[in-house]
Amino acid sequence: MRAEDVLAEAVRMSVGAVDDGVQVVTTSLCAEPLAVEKHRLLAVLINLVRNARQAVASLPIERRTVRVAVEKPVAGRLRIAVIDEGVGIAAERLQSIFKAGASTKSGGQGLGLHGCANSLAEMGGRLFAASAGVGRGATFCVELPMAAAVAAGTST
Repeated sequence: MRAEDVLAEAVRMSVGAVDDGVQVVTTSLCAEPLAVEKHRLLAVLINLVRNARQAVASLPIERRTVRVAVEKPVAGRLRIAVIDEGVGIAAERLQSIFKAGASTKSGGQGLGLHGCANSLAEMGGRLFAASAGVGRGATFCVELPMAAAVAAGTST
């Protein structure tokens, strides 16, 4: 399974019933197969893209863009970055956003990112985030083992 195929499906599935005016731009620098379960990766990417769409929904229409990039593998691992210029995350919250019950959204249950992080860890991957602060957007990165690295026993 290739990351770009799952990503395309996740972007399609992240669109709500109402047009939010958000443009999702994807780029892929890797066509090699991943060694993960497709449905689990799909669920993670749908969650991250939906969160990013929500983060930019209140911006002026011309700034409602989410970028998703499949980067070149390094040391047998692939990185998928979901980048928005939306509401951002306070520095003191970055360490806790993956804990159960932690949410940056009003009325959020704090289960989505927690579940994503756990699912990725079970597949040999990880999830991490960066933000320059409130109002300055956020980047969520998924890191996964490549199929060739797993087969060779070189994935870290």
